[in-house]
Amino acid sequence: MSIFDYKEKQDKTVINDALIINAYSTELSGFTLETSFEKMASDAGWKILSAEDIGYSGSCDRYDIFSGEQDFYWSAQVNIFGKYDDAGNLISLGVCYWGTGDVIDSPTNSENTQMDTIHDLLTTIDGFANTYVENAFGELLSTLANYAIKNGLGGEDVLFSGMSLGGMAVNSTAMASANGAWNSFYENADYIAISSPVQNTFDDKVLNIGCENDPVYRVLDGTHITFPDSLLAHDTPQETCVNNLVMFNDFYAASDFTIFSIAGMMWGTWAGHNAADYVEGLKTVLSSQTYNFTDRDSTVIVSRMSDEMREKTWVEDLNRFADPHHGPTFILGSEKADLISGGAGIDYLEGFTGDDTFRDAGSSNIIFGGDGYDLFDLQSEISKTSVAQSVTGMTFIKGADGGITLLQDVEAIRETYWEWFQTRTITYEITCRGLEVDGNVALGYANAVHGSMTGQASEIFAPQDGGFYTNTTSWLFSYNGDTIMHGSTTDDVFICGIGNDQMYANGGSDTFLFASDNFGHNAIYGFGSDDQIVILANKETTANSNWLDYLSEDSDGLMFSCGESSISLVGLSLDQVHENQFVLA
Repeated sequence: MSIFDYKEKQDKTVINDALIINAYSTELSGFTLETSFEKMASDAGWKILSAEDIGYSGSCDRYDIFSGEQDFYWSAQVNIFGKYDDAGNLISLGVCYWGTGDVIDSPTNSENTQMDTIHDLLTTIDGFANTYVENAFGELLSTLANYAIKNGLGGEDVLFSGMSLGGMAVNSTAMASANGAWNSFYENADYIAISSPVQNTFDDKVLNIGCENDPVYRVLDGTHITFPDSLLAHDTPQETCVNNLVMFNDFYAASDFTIFSIAGMMWGTWAGHNAADYVEGLKTVLSSQTYNFTDRDSTVIVSRMSDEMREKTWVEDLNRFADPHHGPTFILGSEKADLISGGAGIDYLEGFTGDDTFRDAGSSNIIFGGDGYDLFDLQSEISKTSVAQSVTGMTFIKGADGGITLLQDVEAIRETYWEWFQTRTITYEITCRGLEVDGNVALGYANAVHGSMTGQASEIFAPQDGGFYTNTTSWLFSYNGDTIMHGSTTDDVFICGIGNDQMYANGGSDTFLFASDNFGHNAIYGFGSDDQIVILANKETTANSNWLDYLSEDSDGLMFSCGESSISLVGLSLDQVHENQFVLA
């Protein structure tokens, strides 16, 4: 299950739709989006519906914003949307509640904001959120249910979304529906709440999305205020909540970011509650090549800095005033030039467009450069590594710590070394011929052998000489077919494909890399105490990195089972392997 998967659909459409309908109020509130609501809505088939369209007699202004129906709830606001197919048929409805505030140039903006703020504060009183929407929009939602039925739609065809106070309203609607409101018509609707201070306490119908550096998101535990968590870290894992998402903005990156800013006592922390950053940042997550590797509890960091800060600030996992992060880290850049830095653990780094610079502090990683001229900064001498390239053009680097970094769509590698009491650098262009400087091959790749690319069975033997400086590591690549791979007597890296491979370790410290969801049924012979299995880009292992959960003993030895794939460690028992031999992410 990816980070935003909802109702086990593994479909991004409902999240995209939620962002589109939230974009309308975001723009009217004065924020500028990279892609306008009008463009997003047109591309997806969404249209704004008026009171006349749905047959509602209550208050509705020139922006088709419906206002609260009871006196105490007059400041509550909501828009109704219809989604149409190419033939013009209504196929679903969207309900998007507003957060605190009003249209930016509205003469009642100040009064509306003040009343909304009172509602914000009242969410800390147990029970207020449960009935908020029933009191504010009870008649409107009854009218909408009738409109849906007349158009052949059911409650399951309705999407509720909103940010901040609007996110609370989403949870309120779900709680009211669970208690029989509107004859339970909306019980099976889709509920996507963004930056909500509360969470639905009746069932698991709501997906709550927000950032751990947002002072509003999940400030309450369900509908209760708790001390000190409500003022400090409030990202304890919950199955229905995104728990470790960070919008890496200027204030989060600043050196004076303190515990007091998390408590909302510095104005800068409210940058984490920015509506435009939510729309654009969540779109970035959805479009990432790493999206399918994530799960609900993944640490995902999205670059949302100003141009000035972006030029000099590394986007990285600061883990500030939050529960400790576990598992792999996903760090996503922007459409501009970013500085992206991984840590000592397993990282997935992605630059998108722009001329990005990447660095990492070790372990095994995958780096997606994207468009533009992208560079990987080794921060050390290249002679301490082994660099190889697959037939498909992906670059592999074995670091000094033994970790494997995969580079895709990265154009250059920079090394740093010490010479004559000075720090010097060399930038190598990554080409199919080797690593070039000024158009000439300066370094050839490490010695490697390759299996079949056409799906045929093949047998390959590692060379005894690594061929990259004094590094003895040889590389063996399997692709689509079943490959028999024989290692050398020194260190080897076995890159396994999607076939059923047989691998023979013949000594040295060997690494067996599997980097996909489906890597076939494989067997390793001679797996030694210094050898290591690395599994990356796999949904199973990113969600659960406990190596023992995948191992069992059988008649051939140990079986590592991962989804529909497996690795047989021939002739071994559980007491012959240890935790450090399995790197899973």
